[in-house]
Formats: sequence, C-alpha cells, structure tokens
Amino acid sequence: MLECLFQTSDGNSCDSRDTNANSCVENKNLVAANDVTTHSFDFPTEMCGRLIGQRGRNVAVIKEKSGAEIFIRGKQYNTAWQIVTLEGLSFFIDNLVSAVM
Repeated sequence: MLECLFQTSDGNSCDSRDTNANSCVENKNLVAANDVTTHSFDFPTEMCGRLIGQRGRNVAVIKEKSGAEIFIRGKQYNTAWQIVTLEGLSFFIDNLVSAVM
C-alpha cells in the first residue's frame, strides 16, 4: 500500500528506503517545503480498525513514510461514519487520499 504513496504522475518514485519525507521531496523537487494542506473525508466506522492497524501500526507507518498527521474522530449524529483528517505536504496528502479511498 505505501509504495504507491510515493509515485509521481510521471511514474517515478522516491527511494522506499528513504524514511524522511522532506528529503525525498527535496530530491525530486516535487513540492515547496511550506506547501501544507488538510483534507477531511468520511470513512466507514467498520473499516477504521484496518486503517489504524493493530496497536496503531498502520497509522505509525503512514506518518513515518509521508510525514502526514492523521486524525480520526466520530461524527456526532452518525455512528456509521468517522471523519478522517489528513494534514501534511500536499503531494503526500493527495497520494494518501488516493490510496485510502
């Protein structure tokens, strides 16, 4: 799943051994260092366990590989859906959203 997060539109990808998202971006000249964005979307409650992973493992890997922050909170009037918010460099957020949805 995470391999596709680092592919560019031209098919290039950052080195999967490079765990520092900022150096990966700088090396590829993909985005400006201050290009931070936030994206929120509804996510089924029944799938949140898979997104989070055992003991938060999936969230930790996503944070480490992309540098993005992930927040999950319940919807006030609808327990069938959660609100997932991703915050980080726009290049990585766009790719995270594509991979999750």
